This record gives sequence, structure tokens and C-alpha cells, in this order.
Amino acid sequence: MRFPEVIYEALPLWVPPLLSEERKRFDRAHHPFFEQGEAEWFLALQDGVVCGRICVAMDARFERSWNLRAAWFGAFECRNHTEVALALFDRAAAWAKERGATEVRGPAYFSMNELCGLLVEGFDSPPPLLMPYNPEYYAGLIEAAGFVKAKDLVSYQTSQAPGERFTRLADRARTRGGFTTRCNVETQRLLVQ
Repeated sequence: MRFPEVIYEALPLWVPPLLSEERKRFDRAHHPFFEQGEAEWFLALQDGVVCGRICVAMDARFERSWNLRAAWFGAFECRNHTEVALALFDRAAAWAKERGATEVRGPAYFSMNELCGLLVEGFDSPPPLLMPYNPEYYAGLIEAAGFVKAKDLVSYQTSQAPGERFTRLADRARTRGGFTTRCNVETQRLLVQ
């Protein structure tokens, strides 16, 4: 779970996931995904040192909804070594094929209902909430494994103060959900905690 810290130590804009949340993702007995799906994690080691990881999952609800036996790869973290990345993707694909998957999609942690996508531009900005942040070289590693882009996921940033509608929604979140909101004076972004 701590391997990403090695990858991102030189990337100050990366926001690490909470370890408590990561532990929940790894907990097959309690994470709700495992009520209808299965997953496996793989590590790549060189001389006993972790140099890459990947998760591959199959989601029965997705299969029923789309009539497609697809696996999802996610939690991909890797040093900038094509051979290591290819070994991880090959192992993930073999696991998926053993379970009848006809294709592997991603990145998505378990399914499209979790963190998904790959940052391909905007590395100079902090990641928006629930959007990925990764090293620039990841796109090349993933493409080297034969993956091609299926769609664009877009997020927007603004320097303007939030509009009236957003402010009403934030007020409702504070009242009903016990959230705290604050405005970042430097960027005029409304932050929800």
C-alpha cells in the first residue's frame, strides 16, 4: 500500500490516498465490491524490492449489465520500466483470461464506480477531487502494453468564485451531511471537508 510513496516522492502535487481507505479496498471481507466481484493484486519485484503493482478485477454487475466478460485493471503504479509494466499487464491479463474475460479495460480500481482514468495533461495543477494524478510516463507504459484510449474524462478548474447554485448545494451539504466548507482565498475555490 505504501509503494506509491516511492513513485510520487518527486511529485509534490500528488495527494496520497488515506491509508485507512486503501486498507478497506484490500479487505475482501468488508469492501462492498467483493459481494459481486473478485479481484487480485500483483507486485513486481526486482532483487526483492517492489518496483510495480497492479490490481485486476471482474465485476459481475458490469458483466450482467453490458453482457461483456471484461476485467478492469487499476491501482497501477510502476517505475519507468517498460519491461516491468509489461510483466504486470501480462500477469493481470492471464488472471482475467483464467476467469473467462475476453478483454481488459482500465485504469479503473475495481470498476468505473471507483477512481478511474489516467492523467495525460495538467501535471502542473493539483488533482481535482476524485480525479487521478500520476507520473507523465504512465501513458507510455500503458500504451506499450497495447491499450488505446477509449474516451476522454475531463475536469475543469476556475478562478472565479462559485456561483449561487453551487453555494446553495454547499449549504445543503453542510446542513444535512455535517460537512464543513471553506473558500480558499488564493484560488477562490470552495473546498468541502
